[in-house]
Amino acid sequence: MKRHIKRAFALVLTLVTLVSTFSFQAAAAGGRISFSDPSVTVGDTFTISVSATSDTGIGSLDATLSYDTSLLEYVSGSGGGGSMVNGGSGSVQLSYFSVEGPTKVSFSLKFKAKAAGTAVVNATYGEIANVEAETFTPGLGKSTVTINPPRQASSEARLSSLKVGSGSLSPAFSPDTYEYSVSVPAGTEKLRVSLSTKDGNARYSISGTKLKVGQNTTTITVTAEDGSTKTYTIHTTRPEGEAKPEKPEEKPEEKPEEIPEPPVEDTRVSVTVDGGTLYVAENLEGIELPEGFELGTIQYGDREVPAAVGLVKPLTLLWLVDEANTTGAFYVQDAASGEFYPYVSLTTGQKMFTVMPLGEEMTAPAGYEESTVTIGEDVYVCWKNSEEPDSEFVLLYVMNWDGEVGFYRYDTVEGTMQRCVEGESMMSAQYNAETFAALENETKEKLDANNAALKHSKLLVLILIVVAAVELLLFIVIFAVTRRRHDVVVEDSYDDIYEDSNTGSSRQEEPSVEEDDLLDFWDDLDE
Repeated sequence: MKRHIKRAFALVLTLVTLVSTFSFQAAAAGGRISFSDPSVTVGDTFTISVSATSDTGIGSLDATLSYDTSLLEYVSGSGGGGSMVNGGSGSVQLSYFSVEGPTKVSFSLKFKAKAAGTAVVNATYGEIANVEAETFTPGLGKSTVTINPPRQASSEARLSSLKVGSGSLSPAFSPDTYEYSVSVPAGTEKLRVSLSTKDGNARYSISGTKLKVGQNTTTITVTAEDGSTKTYTIHTTRPEGEAKPEKPEEKPEEKPEEIPEPPVEDTRVSVTVDGGTLYVAENLEGIELPEGFELGTIQYGDREVPAAVGLVKPLTLLWLVDEANTTGAFYVQDAASGEFYPYVSLTTGQKMFTVMPLGEEMTAPAGYEESTVTIGEDVYVCWKNSEEPDSEFVLLYVMNWDGEVGFYRYDTVEGTMQRCVEGESMMSAQYNAETFAALENETKEKLDANNAALKHSKLLVLILIVVAAVELLLFIVIFAVTRRRHDVVVEDSYDDIYEDSNTGSSRQEEPSVEEDDLLDFWDDLDE
């Protein structure tokens, strides 16, 4: 009897445990707030990427970040649709609302490095709710920012080469010799000077190149990156007289007619760019390669030519020059059309992008028209929303550092880039207070409705479990009463038999079939 009661109470306890598990199943949800770890230099303005993830989808997010104000200065923050970012005084607040329930939400935080050291941007609080209003605390990560001291400005203000157009310098040029003399032919009105500096960041100025008869002084002032200067002086002697006229061509003696030699053939590889002709440079000596490229060679037609080969980006650049080989630039060949277009790079924050041509197989997004945007001192092709011509956001077609090509949304105010995901609305990500409030109210209404439905379901399940428990207890009571009556009947039967045996009576009644079956039934229950 006691064993049956223990089993019944164990069953009730199991049902109560199931109710508790059902009520708090949201606590098992997983997610994390993670950060990028940039390395910067004092004075740099840089971006930290923040991502919040959840395996149950994100209906809302609230997070608080802290940072060291002695090392970092908060500049601005942004996120996708439904996001809000506010920061300053050592704290940044992140908020997000959505009825879609994405599994990942991203933010971009812009800071300025104030001093050298290791700065930590730490998530001190975070709460994520799914679209059913079930909340949990995600794992809280942090960003470790390495801030390097500012680079020392170079004091190098010497020349690496110095030549004059006519005549020879005396003494021969040396970077550490600062005074020279030269004689030029009569009639020379200007001294042509060509030079280069040892440090590419040094600047120079030249004065006194206009020559008069007699002694002239030409001064070259080189200013190093740190402001220190070096001065080179050229003393030029121009004799009296005008430039000697060319001697009249003497009529040669008549000789047997000679077959003229064919003109020297230009063996350089030529290409057509925008209807004009450019030539592939035969070497890249003295040409500074773009960041992320190394010197190499490629097979172009039947010639092997020097090229800048991308270390990560799938790009190969050729240095194309004009016919006189005086000006040149890097160009990229379109693999589909074979046409060449200038290599143009764009740097925003800590990332560098390569501006790409749209190509014949690509089309601009619907509702956007081609335009131009000025970034720094350069002008780039972009696409603007035709319905919002004054929008601060434009689209650029670029290749990122990993070699992926696509449309990016460029913020002309903050100078940041954001990838446009396929299927994402290309509309401007500007939200005014009224729009955001409407979105927040709509989200809260849906979350409240879902929460009410969830509570109703939980209450219904709890009622069913209570009813089942009551029925089980009633069964136990009925079982106990019936068992007790059975014990009394059996005991009375045994007493009758015992009395008959003591009185010597020969009558001994067999138990009925019903009694025998009842005994077997209770014996089976006991087992």
